Amino acid sequence: MRKSDYSRFVRSRFSDIPACIEVWKTFLKSRRATAYVFTAEDRRIHLCERLWKRARLENRGGEDGHLRLAVEGREFFWPERFPVDDLEWLYAEVFYPRRVNPSSYEHPRIPLSDAGWVLDAGAGEGFFSIYALENGASGVIAVEPLPQLKPALEKTLGRYAERERFRVITAGLGDACGFSFLVEDPHHSCQTRLDEHHAGSDQKVPVVTIDSLADQLGLGEKGFVKMDIEGAEMAALEGAMRTMARHRPKFAVAVYHGYENAQRCKELILKGNTGYTVEFRGMYGWFHPPRPYMLFAW
Repeated sequence: MRKSDYSRFVRSRFSDIPACIEVWKTFLKSRRATAYVFTAEDRRIHLCERLWKRARLENRGGEDGHLRLAVEGREFFWPERFPVDDLEWLYAEVFYPRRVNPSSYEHPRIPLSDAGWVLDAGAGEGFFSIYALENGASGVIAVEPLPQLKPALEKTLGRYAERERFRVITAGLGDACGFSFLVEDPHHSCQTRLDEHHAGSDQKVPVVTIDSLADQLGLGEKGFVKMDIEGAEMAALEGAMRTMARHRPKFAVAVYHGYENAQRCKELILKGNTGYTVEFRGMYGWFHPPRPYMLFAW
């Protein structure tokens, strides 16, 4: 990346000395831990994340109870009653280039242009589904448990692809099909999670497995599974054993929600198919002790 491109996304590191000090402290503390080893590159891109220049969110009006919003010219729809504060950050997590982005779903070994199908687990506002369609994926299955987001997602994805190239499914992913309670964060819709024991919730949503989706939709080779599902990644992988054994889809998984999640996800993927290569990337230094940001498997 040229210096001019770099500066488009990241402020000068000398503009925030406290952030630099904090990143170094986190990196040095991580050397005392035994579970994960971080590189100088992991440290650098975590500093980039702390210094991001966030793209501006535009409000372009509304229709049918939805806001029509845009970031860097990419339009999407969002329920009027939902908070918008996280959307600029979520956009950066998906669209900012890998060179400055520890949460990037890009990996040179798993190009989306090769994907016959993409499963966007935890589709949320639809940014990754848009990204996949823009980068040549044949089709996208957006799986999102919040039922209020389905109309918004369908409106959004309809702007980027023909109807036969995408499907929106209101469900969570798990290790068995059934139902679970939905626990919403009123301030951060992206942190909505499933809890089968949370009977205080008034929202009950279906849970499906990746194996059941593969059977129902006829998913075969050349699959790509993206996951950011608030700590439910291990259960979702338990529900993908047959698909991993038969079709070996590639994975890009956000594993920062718990300290042990990266290692546990790696073990489950290798349990599903010993032929996988698994790689961790990034240092999630917002929590202590730090842990990998992303897991890639191919």
